[in-house]
Amino acid sequence: MEYYAISLYQKFSCLAGDCPSTCCAGWSIFVSSEDYRRFSNLSPDWLRLDILSNIQRKENGYYFKNNMDGRCAMLEEDGLCRIQKNAAEETLCNTCRKYPRLFYMIQGALYLSMAASCPVVSEYLVNDTVTWICSDENGRGEQIDLQELLCRLTGNAPCFSHGESFCQTKENLMSGSFLLSGFEVIADELLRMIVSYQEGTNLQKELQIFMQDVPEERRREQIDAFVAKSQAMWKKIQHNYREYRLVGCTAEAALKGGKVSYVHIKAELVLIRLLAFCRYAMTGSLSASDWCEAIQMTYRFCVHSRKASADFHHMADTLFSREDMWECFLQ
Repeated sequence: MEYYAISLYQKFSCLAGDCPSTCCAGWSIFVSSEDYRRFSNLSPDWLRLDILSNIQRKENGYYFKNNMDGRCAMLEEDGLCRIQKNAAEETLCNTCRKYPRLFYMIQGALYLSMAASCPVVSEYLVNDTVTWICSDENGRGEQIDLQELLCRLTGNAPCFSHGESFCQTKENLMSGSFLLSGFEVIADELLRMIVSYQEGTNLQKELQIFMQDVPEERRREQIDAFVAKSQAMWKKIQHNYREYRLVGCTAEAALKGGKVSYVHIKAELVLIRLLAFCRYAMTGSLSASDWCEAIQMTYRFCVHSRKASADFHHMADTLFSREDMWECFLQ
């Protein structure tokens, strides 16, 4: 068997109590029937009752409850899970046990990626260079080109640009004013959409800057300064996120028998850039940590929740009459 893994995979180490975020917030954690049976037979009694009292039945299965702040009900103030602190790791539900690792078995090969909602993964996307490693059963591995990897996944070469010339657009459309107008349209759509989703709470806080009464001239100054100061970092993040998401999205499409929607990947990238601008407009600065948080928030909203993801991707498919407009916002 061949293994294809993102280069972070083997060296990943959970930050545990030192994590600035939590993998247990902003989404509903699924509990399989097997997990539920294991929890029902768990000792000691107090832990079993604690777990079962914090699981709720929904139409499509069991889920852990969330507190008012969106955090899992099993999460303690120190950022650690009560199950993990008081029982063996094997006791955890499958969702929690494997996070942030992602597995795809396709045509006898195993593809290994990671969830960008994890701060370690988002930091890798911001500060490192995304590469993919092909290994055999003996552990011998070597770096594999992205196009070759995608060919092995799909059987043919996908046609996808890294943004240098994908969109033939007049120079005036690439101005800060054009980018700002696009951000305003997207933010308006998102603010209407995210109120229905727990995963959208953090997005809503960031996007509130578009509800403020700011003179148009001042906003244009902010967008021009944002573009000038962040362009180098943005190009690196854009490249890394595409390399990262293309493999995951292609693997998921292969498993479902569908096609990869490049528009959805571009829309996620635009949301990352939009959130980074919101942070810059609020604080007047933009750090690597701000970019990491933008990636985490985007991934939580666009990937963790099936319903929120479906709505966001529907917006990506319908918001602009020209498909390549998303690429224009990435320049």
